[in-house]
Amino acid sequence: MPKALVFWAESARSDLFATVDALRASAPKRAVKLMAKLVNAAQQLADFPESGHRPLDITDDEHVRELVVEQFRLFYMHQPGSQAVQVIAVFHARRDVAELFKGRFG
Repeated sequence: MPKALVFWAESARSDLFATVDALRASAPKRAVKLMAKLVNAAQQLADFPESGHRPLDITDDEHVRELVVEQFRLFYMHQPGSQAVQVIAVFHARRDVAELFKGRFG
């Protein structure tokens, strides 16, 4: 099966940069490592687009999945048979993720 293309929604890109920028002031090396981990996790979806699990605590949309990277929940959409994966949000797990998700997508 050919690789899927991984796209970042503008909102997810903003989430990523806000997370890294907040960490950069106190721990610049940690910020770089976290950015790399999140981007690499998303890029692995090109080969394994259904590797994440459905976040049933957040949504019943069967196309939404998530990966957990350290303390962060990376949400993405993938439709079976599609060659595209779209990263839609990155939230710290301690935040009220259900409310953030609902405010953005519900």
